[in-house]
Amino acid sequence: MDPILPTFLIVGAAKSGTSSLWHYLREHPDVYVPAGKEINFFSDEANFSRGLDWYTSHFKSGAGKKAIGEASPSYLFPVEAAPRMASVVPKARLVAILRNPVDRAYSHFLHARYYAMERRSFRQAFEDERQATDGRRWPFYLAFSRYLSQLVNLTQHFRREQLKVLLFDDLAANPLETFRTLCLHIGVDPTIIPSNVGQITNTYRESRATPLLRLLIRPALGGKIPLKIWLPMLRLFTREGLSPPPIEPDLRHDLMEYFAEDNAKLGAWLDRDLSIWNK
Repeated sequence: MDPILPTFLIVGAAKSGTSSLWHYLREHPDVYVPAGKEINFFSDEANFSRGLDWYTSHFKSGAGKKAIGEASPSYLFPVEAAPRMASVVPKARLVAILRNPVDRAYSHFLHARYYAMERRSFRQAFEDERQATDGRRWPFYLAFSRYLSQLVNLTQHFRREQLKVLLFDDLAANPLETFRTLCLHIGVDPTIIPSNVGQITNTYRESRATPLLRLLIRPALGGKIPLKIWLPMLRLFTREGLSPPPIEPDLRHDLMEYFAEDNAKLGAWLDRDLSIWNK
């Protein structure tokens, strides 16, 4: 029996609604997605080195489904992911969902703060990355939010019609219609709407971790402490369902200016008015 490969991939952007799309699709009877989100096969060197058998093992239970896919938002940014995807699943339908680049970058920053990977202020992180000239500017809060070059890279390896670009704004304002658009693109019945469509996932979380716990988190992120040990410890010190602290108005203004030109070019490429991102 031939190995089962995905027919669609949700490729990003990170912190832009991919988790919501994944949760909704899990409830559609025509769709199979693995229980674990973010396989990261095409973007993670360690996973890619495991080989195709390891990757296809995630989809064995999808036999008979009209659409089989996965959601790894890490696929959009690295240039090497697109040719890898094209070599393995050249006919796959691709889905990208994009968010206001300022809000996406800030959500990315807050995510890093939660996992103790970031100690700078958002202003300092912005200035450091904007002024970096040596390529060493990880995490790439700004670069991940400059979508056009990432989408163009995809279309150099896939036909343009294989790519559907959704907007986080549309998902928030009209989740049912956005989900129908997604279903049509991946080839499943758009009239079947799971009951969880419209529910918000991955709300803001704030860690009240003690200095001792943060000392444990750092080696855990380096693989020295098993995930099953340190993640429950972190959750003990977590408050969820909160509203994130707002971005300082002057910083938001500076960030909007930083992204304005890229947004204009992206809007032209998509034939979509993105001026709401500049307000």
